[in-house]
Amino acid sequence: MTSQAKSLPLFWGHGQQDPLLSFSEAQGSARFMTQDLGIVPATTESTSGLEFHGYADVAHNVSERELSDLGAWLERVILNA
Repeated sequence: MTSQAKSLPLFWGHGQQDPLLSFSEAQGSARFMTQDLGIVPATTESTSGLEFHGYADVAHNVSERELSDLGAWLERVILNA
């Protein structure tokens, strides 16, 4: 994987009550992406790398808070591109 690919901006929101893919499995997948594949873990100020969010009362659906976080992330990434 190229260094450019490892630093692409990625947003991942996951419900902690998801019955189809458990939250621990999602966290493990995010760790695999950053630790084993070398994808950059994002910070709240960065415009590159994987930004992972967990949502306590969300199952396999989307919440208003997740949409708000995604909107803020998109704004940060697009405005700083």
